[in-house]
Amino acid sequence: MSEFPQITSSQIRRLHYSETKNGQEVRSRRHLTRLYKLGLVERIWGIYGEDRQEYVYQLPDSGKRAHRI
Repeated sequence: MSEFPQITSSQIRRLHYSETKNGQEVRSRRHLTRLYKLGLVERIWGIYGEDRQEYVYQLPDSGKRAHRI
């Protein structure tokens, strides 16, 4: 995430997970929720068109220099 100011959950799945599509969604959701609860990432709800909605992740303002994910 240090290279991209904001990144969608589907972009993270494509970059970091190689399982089946269902496996990617389950594991990435679990990992990203954990990072969010620990305060290591912020997430906002992004809407792209009428039928595509997903979380957009970014580093929190307070930790942009401290954490390199």
